[in-house]
Amino acid sequence: MAAAAIELGLVDELRMFRNPVIIGGGTPFLPPVTDDVPLGLIETMTFGSRVIYERYRGVRDDAD
Repeated sequence: MAAAAIELGLVDELRMFRNPVIIGGGTPFLPPVTDDVPLGLIETMTFGSRVIYERYRGVRDDAD
């Protein structure tokens, strides 16, 4: 469902917290999308526990 919303351009902003640990498998964080989705990084923060917060905004084509 998340991939469909992203592909349809319904997501204005994406916020995620990442914990940099390699576990070697499992469920992907986000499902695959078929088209490129241009995102602009607008904010980051690294916490003492090494968790990384990232905030992205969709980059819109002015011609749309």
